[in-house]
Amino acid sequence: MATVDPILSCACGRACARKPGSAVSRKHKFYFSCQSYGVHSRACEVYVWEDELEEYVEKRIRAAGVKLHELREDRDEFIEELSNRTREIRKLKRMNKVLQLALSSTAPVAAMIAVTAAWAGHH
Repeated sequence: MATVDPILSCACGRACARKPGSAVSRKHKFYFSCQSYGVHSRACEVYVWEDELEEYVEKRIRAAGVKLHELREDRDEFIEELSNRTREIRKLKRMNKVLQLALSSTAPVAAMIAVTAAWAGHH
């Protein structure tokens, strides 16, 4: 008979059930599997014999550690890229201020040229 054992959870989030082996050679052995294993169309990943549980968990921890390391590297690259883009934005904002100052200082001159040209065109 299967019993739900919260000692192990599947990636889908459900607790695994501890079940007896069905083959004659494994009649006295137990295994853990997701409650959804073989029931739903999605392939839940947990199916492990009880005597192999410790090795299975160690493998999962190592795999998670590798994934965590990769995620940290991705995070660090993202932070660096974000920092670079922030510097670019600040540089563009400074350039924009300089251009606005230059434009505002040339506006009176441009207006005087336009007035002069308009006045010259009438005479």
